[in-house]
Amino acid sequence: MRNYPFPNPETKICLTIGHPVDKQKSLYMHNAGYEALGLNYLYLVRDIPPQQLAQGVNAMIQFGVSGMSVTMPHKVNIIATLDEMTPAVEKIGACNTVHVQEGKTIGYNSDVIGALTCLKKKTELKARRAVVLGAGGAARSVVYGLLEEGCEVVVLNRTQKKAQLLGNDFGIRAYGFEAWNDYRQYDIVVNATSVGSRREEDCTCRLCKLLYRGEEANILFDENKVALDVVFQRNQTEFTKLLQGKGYNIVYGHEMLVAQGAFQFELFTGHQAPVEVMYTELKKNLESW
Repeated sequence: MRNYPFPNPETKICLTIGHPVDKQKSLYMHNAGYEALGLNYLYLVRDIPPQQLAQGVNAMIQFGVSGMSVTMPHKVNIIATLDEMTPAVEKIGACNTVHVQEGKTIGYNSDVIGALTCLKKKTELKARRAVVLGAGGAARSVVYGLLEEGCEVVVLNRTQKKAQLLGNDFGIRAYGFEAWNDYRQYDIVVNATSVGSRREEDCTCRLCKLLYRGEEANILFDENKVALDVVFQRNQTEFTKLLQGKGYNIVYGHEMLVAQGAFQFELFTGHQAPVEVMYTELKKNLESW
């Protein structure tokens, strides 16, 4: 617990930037971690519209923030504002963590770290077969990490054109969802789409229909595999409920969020993250619909 007046002029600021940011959960776990260790840090959330990203980042640096978590839609465009970046950021083309040191910005991709940390607790990754659903920024991060660990990866996406762009960038096979039946012999399946972050009645795409209402699910999803869902806002999604019922070993999105948040915590503060404290506080603030 903090044993000094808080906040105060020496309080260090970290924050999430995005647009919109109304569903962001990181502040709960980070602030709980700061308090548990008695650190003079405060975590905030700030909405920065895309057209104001460069000005907003510069303002945060001038304000003296220690670090920023970057969420949609800024993960790609933030790269143009960085002074340095890791090889992962350069290859993935997305950055979700910015460490500010003496006014210099260094970009990381902690989505990779979060996904791999959690998956390695469930299974060996080397030489395993993985199917990744989706072709956006989260998918690119997961694909990069799995390939680095020696997995064989196939991408399936709602639109084949976008899937193929990702496939070309990483030199892997990538198809539309209609190819699913050809790639059912997998060890790991990853939902890297936004399915599960919206209510059932708001979903209309084929994958939404599959996970919410699809009788195909009993055919397409084999039993007793490992599954990762990147959706972090909820304790359970339709994807995790479906596969849990089929005996899958589940990695929940909020577990991945805590793992990557722990990396950020340690990067920004220099202190070991109190992971259990952070996880407990996050779970209290997840949506249950």
